[in-house]
Amino acid sequence: LSPRGGRSSSYAYPFFEINRGDCGYLLAIGWSGQWRAMFERREQSFYVETGLETACFRLHPGERVRTTSVMLMPYADGRENAYNRFRRFVRDVLSTLGHGQVSAQLPLCMELWGGIADEEMERRIETVAEKGIRFDTLWIDAGWHGDRCEPCDDPATGGWWLTTGDWFVNPCLHPQNLRNIRDLAQEKGMKFLLWFETERARKTSHFYREHPDWFLTLPENEDALLDLSRDEVLDGITEILTAQIEAIGIDCFRQDFNLEPLPYWRAHDEDGRVGLHEIRHITNLYALWDRLCKRFPSLLIDNCASGGRRIDVETLKRSVPLFRSDYSCWRNANPNFLQAQNIGAQRFVPFTGCASRGKLDLYTARSSYSAGWLSAHWSLGYLTLTEEELHML
Repeated sequence: LSPRGGRSSSYAYPFFEINRGDCGYLLAIGWSGQWRAMFERREQSFYVETGLETACFRLHPGERVRTTSVMLMPYADGRENAYNRFRRFVRDVLSTLGHGQVSAQLPLCMELWGGIADEEMERRIETVAEKGIRFDTLWIDAGWHGDRCEPCDDPATGGWWLTTGDWFVNPCLHPQNLRNIRDLAQEKGMKFLLWFETERARKTSHFYREHPDWFLTLPENEDALLDLSRDEVLDGITEILTAQIEAIGIDCFRQDFNLEPLPYWRAHDEDGRVGLHEIRHITNLYALWDRLCKRFPSLLIDNCASGGRRIDVETLKRSVPLFRSDYSCWRNANPNFLQAQNIGAQRFVPFTGCASRGKLDLYTARSSYSAGWLSAHWSLGYLTLTEEELHML
């Protein structure tokens, strides 16, 4: 078994159970890239082998690298007890939630598309507050960045995606650097979440044109992968993100990743050093998140990756998946499917979030209830809510 494309839970979930009656083992892989797991049933035993899918390298003098880790938990008192113990271990030992200055609870969020201009954002925040609807966090998603000035009311309009990589606030849409939106949210009792996609940039972005040497590229693809395998790139992106978190006042840093990195890593590996781009990228990703959490002790990191495609033991140590599947993007998402995702994901992961959008009814909303929850009913520019629908919220 392996994931697809270099993200650890894309088409494969790095959490496993070997069971016989009330006895068995829970096994989890700690690696946020392209792991491999092999299971073999033998006559009186079970053989398991995990590691990187492709790695064949020599190290130069003084070099050190790490690869995958494995968490193995035996049990002899039934599966439900085992799942509960595993989740408690994640909660009490692995996760940052509830430790230090980080909240123990995932937020109840209100989403606004980042391409909506200030005036309309302010109107919606004020309206929701006037109706007595309470949220913990204001969630600003993609579309807030770059310098394109055409209307951008939803993901399908405007050229906002061409500026992916330009992590500065769009002055046409948000002339006050989003600080006014953050302050209004705080006035209404909400923290502030902002979307980034740190590891990807379009070749049309200012960031890529200014630092082409910071990226790995493929000739046929207009997306460039930030080369986190290099320490100087890690230092540079850390400075950029730190400056924005401080300037805007971000409480929750949402890191998306809408790119399969594996072809980039493999295309740039040297002969005799296959796998090193992946290893260094992944370990420097951990270093980036560790640096941000050290600099901002109360910061919550939301790990997205196209909706839940990088959930594993290592990311659970540093982040939470507030949007565990992009299936929640669909306005006609089947609520029964959302329940099935809850059942599957939360056997092992106590902290996940889900969105509710589309029709406003109690069954659909309850089907997406999780440790964290996002109301996306009024998130896009063209959406409207009647007085009756606001009351239902």
